Amino acid sequence: MFGHVEGELVIPAGRRGENYLALFPARATVMTRGDFGDLVPYGFSDNVLAAWRERFPGGLNTLQIAAVNEHGVLDGSSLLVVAPTSAGKTFIGEMAALKAISEGRKAVFLLPYKALVNEKYEDFSALYGDRLDLRVARCSGDWQDQVGDILRGKYDIAFFTYEKFLSLSVSAPHILNQIGLVVLDEAQFITEPGRGMVVELLLTNLVCARQRGVAPQLLTLSAVIGDANAFDRWLDCGLLLTTERPVPLTEGVLDRDGSWQFLAAAGDARVEQMLDGALIRQRGQRPSSQDVIVPLVRDLVARGEKIIVFRNSRGAAAGCAEYLAATLGLPASHAVLGTLPERDLSMMSRRLRISLVGGVAFHNSDLTGSLADRRHSRIAFVKSP
Repeated sequence: MFGHVEGELVIPAGRRGENYLALFPARATVMTRGDFGDLVPYGFSDNVLAAWRERFPGGLNTLQIAAVNEHGVLDGSSLLVVAPTSAGKTFIGEMAALKAISEGRKAVFLLPYKALVNEKYEDFSALYGDRLDLRVARCSGDWQDQVGDILRGKYDIAFFTYEKFLSLSVSAPHILNQIGLVVLDEAQFITEPGRGMVVELLLTNLVCARQRGVAPQLLTLSAVIGDANAFDRWLDCGLLLTTERPVPLTEGVLDRDGSWQFLAAAGDARVEQMLDGALIRQRGQRPSSQDVIVPLVRDLVARGEKIIVFRNSRGAAAGCAEYLAATLGLPASHAVLGTLPERDLSMMSRRLRISLVGGVAFHNSDLTGSLADRRHSRIAFVKSP
């Protein structure tokens, strides 16, 4: 009517069909029904497949099957995966990483926090370092960093914080030539006012590197962020989006009178009495979260539940663990205490020991591999993002 078109023309991404596969049968995607045995044609070793079967006896889930079958993630295709927590996003990156390594390429994982870098480094070292003789490195701005090995390419899998990868890829751009796969985890941080700029800069650096012929496979993993807002088109990759949550999550607010206001599965708001209001009392000089946390945790422990409390600072996490250990009267976590160092203890390590004597543990970026087996503690406290 006005002589112009508002918006833009969008052409759907092409997909390999019967005619294409008839002309190029060697490029056909190996399909899987969820069994790890279906992935043998991709070149995964028996040791890798055995390790995966031990961890995931049920095989691949729906999201992971779609990433392999429909989006060619094991064929080198870049992909943006948007899915809820516990949907299995990280394992998609793990599969792609082992595929890249089997082809002689290197894989890097980009994570938002030092604690996550250390955790993934330890997990992959234990799972793949000895069994497959892979060289696992980390680089998070800490004293444990293996910057020298990374600059010389003496690694197979490396874990970075966002800031450290951005710094190294700008100051030593040759490291991008070594990389066959980049997995950016927790990509929803791009929407945060503080950290978002770093995520956008490092992704921009990767996108611009394509103009120089440097184009590693890119897997971007994100929690549900609503409208993708053409994020996948900017990255020039496929989009796999789901809102299905394998592990149900109930979100709500516990009031000081013991009432629990939450959203039910159907999406309607409900109110239930979770605690006796008389149990919630002031425990310090002034009202605090401790007044609610103590009776709530005591009630959940009595039901046999496992509890994680997120606090917004290292001191608050340690303090919360200490007052719960002193109040709840849980048995000591001897299995964990036996794994801790006995000499040159830091203040945080001493506080951890005190908490473990009361059956409570905490974890933050001041602790490295000291908390080797947190599963034996009834309650674990980690620093909140």
